Amino acid sequence: MFTSTNNQALLAELSTFQTKVRELYTGQTDGYTELSLSEILKSGAYPTNLRATTDSLTSNSSGSITFAGTDNDFTVSYASVPSEVCNIVIPKIFNSGGWTGITANGTEWSVSNGMPAKSAITTACGEKSRVEMTFTS
Repeated sequence: MFTSTNNQALLAELSTFQTKVRELYTGQTDGYTELSLSEILKSGAYPTNLRATTDSLTSNSSGSITFAGTDNDFTVSYASVPSEVCNIVIPKIFNSGGWTGITANGTEWSVSNGMPAKSAITTACGEKSRVEMTFTS
């Protein structure tokens, strides 16, 4: 039950970030280069179920969240995703569209290269009970 709830929460958070960050940066000539945690907090571009302070954003199930941006894309990183959620989220992200890449415990996949093998996902997600994950859009 907790895995399903945590999985749904993470997917909903990612969807919200994707929508709100794109709205914030539409039409910017330098893309997402100004994106930062500070900017997300200041603009309120985050789901209300997250814990926000003046200098941090935290998911109850997946730990602290950070952001980075370049001219063409942005990333949302979670410090501590449960490994069982990692195993479920990766295939869902690959099938949902909108995200261009995923990194789990240092293993990086590009969505354009197709779904990674289940064994590769299990290895990346199963090395620790908690997984550092980054999603690129």
